[in-house]
Amino acid sequence: MQSLIQFQSRLKKINFRNEFYRKNIDLLSRAKKDPESRNELISSYRDLVANIAAGFTSDPRDLSKLIEKGEEGLAKGIDQACQRGSDAFRKKGKLYSFLKKTIRKEMIKSAAAQEIMPGIEDLKQHISFSKAKNPAVEQEIKFLPSREKIVIKSFFGIEGFSYPLDEIASQIGTTKKNVKRLMTRGMMRLSEKLKRKLA
Repeated sequence: MQSLIQFQSRLKKINFRNEFYRKNIDLLSRAKKDPESRNELISSYRDLVANIAAGFTSDPRDLSKLIEKGEEGLAKGIDQACQRGSDAFRKKGKLYSFLKKTIRKEMIKSAAAQEIMPGIEDLKQHISFSKAKNPAVEQEIKFLPSREKIVIKSFFGIEGFSYPLDEIASQIGTTKKNVKRLMTRGMMRLSEKLKRKLA
């Protein structure tokens, strides 16, 4: 009985996602000429902006600044998608991934993100480039998601050797670009946790 309920629940989610996808591709095809379709498309992805911002910080002041920048990124992303045309996004999930990328990019460029995330040089001092380990930093690194933890430990040489990004990419089976993304996310999480401890 329970497996039937779980199956029905999964089916509902799949149907909802398919409907969401079809509706948004239809809106995208009309958004270039119809401002109402563009605004509706922006509204349907507002939750995505909030979710991405929440991954960077829990501080309400920083969160509202990041959401503001993320919404600018969302509008830019939708305008770029309109230029490419809806056919470029027919593959399921492609529009979502594209918008996620443009939102994140805009957030990272913002002043709010710069306050949350010190530059790599500042983090090098905190993290242990001269073998002078900082216990507070090492403790917080343990709680990062596994891939972010591997990238940061490998790049900064926390367990001995420091590796370049392309080597880390081949070690974890991904691209150099994705390693940079993982490192940025990990550093932002880390600096958010450490800004009080290291102040």
